[in-house]
Amino acid sequence: MKKILCLLSALWILSCIPRKEVEYMRSEYSDTLSRVREALWSEQEDNDLLQKAAMRFREQNREYEALISMYQDSLGSLREVLLALGQDTLAPYRLWQENQVLNQSLSQKNEQVKKLSKDRDYFKSLENRQIREIETLKDSLRVLNSMVQSSYASPFNYTKELRVFQNVFDCYIVNLKKSQLQLFWKNPGGQTYRTFKRVQHDLSKDNKTLIFATNAGMFTNKNAPQGLYIENGRLLRPLILEKKGYGNFYMQPNGVFSIDHTGRARVQVTDAFHKMADSVVYATQSGPMLLTGGKIHDYFTPGSQNRYIRSGVGVIGPHQIVFIISRKPVNFYDFARLFRDYFQCKNALYLDGAISKMFLPEMGRYDLGGDFGPIIGIYK
Repeated sequence: MKKILCLLSALWILSCIPRKEVEYMRSEYSDTLSRVREALWSEQEDNDLLQKAAMRFREQNREYEALISMYQDSLGSLREVLLALGQDTLAPYRLWQENQVLNQSLSQKNEQVKKLSKDRDYFKSLENRQIREIETLKDSLRVLNSMVQSSYASPFNYTKELRVFQNVFDCYIVNLKKSQLQLFWKNPGGQTYRTFKRVQHDLSKDNKTLIFATNAGMFTNKNAPQGLYIENGRLLRPLILEKKGYGNFYMQPNGVFSIDHTGRARVQVTDAFHKMADSVVYATQSGPMLLTGGKIHDYFTPGSQNRYIRSGVGVIGPHQIVFIISRKPVNFYDFARLFRDYFQCKNALYLDGAISKMFLPEMGRYDLGGDFGPIIGIYK
């Protein structure tokens, strides 16, 4: 009943509304209804788009989850590697450090190997040098035995040919107690002898025979002695104490070969000579010293290529000396060794170089020429 009454009331109210108003409301309602329908269709389209977007997001999410899973697997593998290294993240660095230490140790080992190689080469050269020294000593013993035998056979002077250092040396060993040794520079008329032949000629005038001669040291371009020269006890040229100058003469220490009034021979450094100058009968200054106290001159070098014909004199004993000249060029070191190792000289003096000559008929040497200053001669 109530529903009927409500419907009747509504009809009554509608009947009371003018017709124009009713048409207007109907039109408005129709428009509203159209707009609602359009809105519903638009919402449906948006909803479809949203559903499609959601599907894409779900697909991307699956891709991202796959990537995350892969990265997680990689991280797991890295963790396992770290665990394998003793859970020590510094292990690679420490391995690098150990490698550096090993490399350094290897470098040190290489240096040790090089040093051992050098030591081996050194000891090998030392062994070879010792072998050569032993051979030299054997030669020296043979020479000394020969000298002893020769001195018994000839109590005066004797000769010796030595073939050592790939060279040949003519040696004349002199007994000053039995020999007449003299220095010659100028003849009684004041003329320089210059050659062995002129010395021989003057000696023959007094029925004397020249049996040995060699140049007695260095000289100037006027054939005058360079440095000290004493003849028959007379000082004819002063001692040169200057230590600087050109040539072998000034190679310090240089020295003096002398014979005193007792017939004693000496070779000594220049600075020591003035103490005994008053007792000297013959003396000549030259240089350098080959041996001083049995020691080879400090400036001489084994294997040096500074080679020339060389002559020198060494003292074997107070009244026994040896003159030596090389047949081929020789360096200073080997020439000094000859006096030390083969004749046991303590002191020896270099007389001259390339121009040196020796008159020694007993050995087949007949060098009577030359253009010298002072000359050492032995006669009978």
